[in-house]
Amino acid sequence: MRPTETMRPGSSRPIAVAVVVCCAVALGAVAVSGPAPVVLARTLAAAALICALAWAVYWRPEVEVSDGGVRIVNPWRTVHVPWPALEGVSHRWSLTVTTVDGRKVSAFAAPARGLAEQGAGTALSAARAVEDRREALRAAGFLDDVRLEGAPVTVEPATGPVLVCLGALVATVASVLLPG
Repeated sequence: MRPTETMRPGSSRPIAVAVVVCCAVALGAVAVSGPAPVVLARTLAAAALICALAWAVYWRPEVEVSDGGVRIVNPWRTVHVPWPALEGVSHRWSLTVTTVDGRKVSAFAAPARGLAEQGAGTALSAARAVEDRREALRAAGFLDDVRLEGAPVTVEPATGPVLVCLGALVATVASVLLPG
């Protein structure tokens, strides 16, 4: 019917890039100063951990609204709520969708903002996009005869971000335990 809409805060990806650039500059400064290999290893491990967390928390989250439902990508999991399973939408603290079985899923990528900052990537604009798409599908007759059992809510852990962050954490702890 309509193209998929993807929303995220306008500042999230620039923040992730800024964190990675700061880590690269710090790592370069330490490397140029000619430290002991242990100090360089510790700095590299800590920078990798900070970059992995910035990727998971700032780069990855998004809200996707499509003809198939609402997909909420949070740092540590992804939840897909098909239209038949969607009970309601709110935007008080962040975009929150409620499912027919009573689950509430908040979107990390759509926080509430002040009145001066209402725009794309906020809870209000995401809630409007969800409601508008649902109403358009309902008006076109696509939601007239739906069966909930054929449209389950799916929750997938974000295995990649979890493994990358855990690996960087293990490397950081291991580098701290190195003698020297």
